[in-house]
Amino acid sequence: MLKLYNVHCGFYDKTVTGGLFEGHTNILVVADSFADAKNKIKGKSEFKRLKMHIDGIQEIDTVDGYAISLKEQPALANTTVLKRQKYGSTKAETLTFKD
Repeated sequence: MLKLYNVHCGFYDKTVTGGLFEGHTNILVVADSFADAKNKIKGKSEFKRLKMHIDGIQEIDTVDGYAISLKEQPALANTTVLKRQKYGSTKAETLTFKD
């Protein structure tokens, strides 16, 4: 059964203070297990390009009493679509990532 995982990744960006400090990002991935999530994230182009490492993995099962269920969208294979609203903004925007 596929589950949703949040993978917390660290990386060093040489364009910021010469890469002295570690930056972080969270990448969502759908996988069968923690081990599968680890393998899938390591195959992502952004992970490879920034030479990231994994600091932690969370399986997202239930939030505020709501169980998370996944529904496959074949037309969006290998695509992640996120909606975000920047702090102080009143407008949400959609981000699409292909990998």
